[in-house]
Amino acid sequence: MRVASAAVLASALLLSACTGGDNDPDPSGTSTPSTTAATTPPTTATKPPTKTPSGSATTSSSGSAFPEGVPAAAQKRTPEGAKAFAEHFVDEFNRSWTKPDPAILAPLCIDRFEACGAYLRTATDLKAKDHHYDGPPLSVTSFTALAEKAGRLPILMVGHQEKRNVVTKNGSIILTDPRESVRIVYSLAWGDRGWQVYSSQLVTS
Repeated sequence: MRVASAAVLASALLLSACTGGDNDPDPSGTSTPSTTAATTPPTTATKPPTKTPSGSATTSSSGSAFPEGVPAAAQKRTPEGAKAFAEHFVDEFNRSWTKPDPAILAPLCIDRFEACGAYLRTATDLKAKDHHYDGPPLSVTSFTALAEKAGRLPILMVGHQEKRNVVTKNGSIILTDPRESVRIVYSLAWGDRGWQVYSSQLVTS
């Protein structure tokens, strides 16, 4: 037995890249001098985000209805706000595979571009089979805002795919992902729900 092939994190990252052509972010683009570093894996269990008031969304003075749970720092249309959103996104990605629950991540993605398709399919498959990751799949070293392009703001995440097991509800190991260094560019777009992920791209060079 095993979950779908997208359960291997690297495969899911590659499958989640949006086919945006020339509008895709350039990972080698000019970066801003500000970088947010994390020394521990971004788990929501140990560091919960600042919650919005109860309900599915909160409307700000700018007219954006932010999904529930988006931290106040991530509700700003600035590079720092985008980096805070990317950190929140990774937290929620980890939760969606360890809980597992695809509904955790869905509000943070732009629907029409299916940017998170592989992430969500894996979470759905895990939940259907009553399997889960036994720890956060991603840990973060830093986030860096790159140069804005075509109205989207790329955020470079440097970190690790951690060595984690996919296990059954009884604790039997189905498969194991190896520990590997990863660099991922999350391309963010600002809309009526604040920041959302337009695409994600695994940087392989």
